[in-house]
Amino acid sequence: MKWTTRCLLSFVGVTIAISSQASAEIWSIHTRSNNIHCTLGDQPGKTEMWCVLFRISGPPALPKPDDCSATWGHGYFISDRGSVEMTCMEKPTNDGWRGTSKFEKNKPTELGGVTCTATRSKLSCMNLDGHGFSLSRRSQSVF
Repeated sequence: MKWTTRCLLSFVGVTIAISSQASAEIWSIHTRSNNIHCTLGDQPGKTEMWCVLFRISGPPALPKPDDCSATWGHGYFISDRGSVEMTCMEKPTNDGWRGTSKFEKNKPTELGGVTCTATRSKLSCMNLDGHGFSLSRRSQSVF
């Protein structure tokens, strides 16, 4: 499960690095439909965000890798620089998991080096290098 380990280690690294910085923040945000939740680690000069899409009905954005024995297509990791990574993970549930805030509808939200725009059910995010994703129940894409 290289993909899960990679994401979780990266996310844990963000948590550890950020917890030692007084000006850093970790928080969660979700779409109005409550189908997409993102956890964000933001500190000066570095942004990392992991988004989970709970319900999907279309094909995943990228083919499932051979070393992924869990569910594919639900987890997306983006930072202020570099390519988006999809994560291999157990199928998520959003029981009791609410973000501390919601993305504002049709208004770009700058999250450090990542800018996201959301509708009620779709979330599109792009980093400083122009890499990003577009997620909804029906379709997912990585660019």
